[in-house]
Amino acid sequence: MDNFDEYEREFVNITNIISRKIKQLPNFAGERKKVAVREFERELEEAEQLLQQMENDANNNPALKARVSPKIKQYQADIVRFKKELSKAMTQSSNAQNREDLFAGATNDTQIQYLDQRQNLLSGTERLNSTTDRLQNTHRVAEQSEQIGAGILGDLSTQRQQLLAANSRLDAVDDNVKRSRVILTGMARRVATNKLILGVIIILLMGANALAVYLRWFKP
Repeated sequence: MDNFDEYEREFVNITNIISRKIKQLPNFAGERKKVAVREFERELEEAEQLLQQMENDANNNPALKARVSPKIKQYQADIVRFKKELSKAMTQSSNAQNREDLFAGATNDTQIQYLDQRQNLLSGTERLNSTTDRLQNTHRVAEQSEQIGAGILGDLSTQRQQLLAANSRLDAVDDNVKRSRVILTGMARRVATNKLILGVIIILLMGANALAVYLRWFKP
């Protein structure tokens, strides 16, 4: 969505410039008019390229396309309208142009150069303002990305501490299991020893009883 928004902001800036120039175009004549027409066509071409970029982004993202399709259709209609207005303005100014062409030989070259330079300066100022806006938007996006990155690093640091703590607990549990195993092994050995001793005692008692019976009943 970030690329689409950036293209859209540039498109709106350029179309605003085009809207202002199309209103001024009927008032121009001679070389001044030719310069204005060339700039108008160049900016209109740039607007069409930006609109194409927006269409490509929308086509690659179905969810985005469903939301911005009405905007794109409106922008396409704006491009068509600008082209019609350019043609209309050229037609409306053709009569005035023809009259001025009759007196073109008497036009002062210095005045024409001044008008062209003034028009170029105005166009350069508008482009500078547009570029400044884009740079500010880019700076804002960079700051947001930096904040998100810092948050992610903080989360990763917290998760690392949690993993280290869990690893320490596992080591403690492993030590306890080892100690328990040693204790159980010792207890098993003692039980086996006790069984052996008990068996010997039983055998001795049985032998003593047998000897006592023999001495009591069978010995003369």
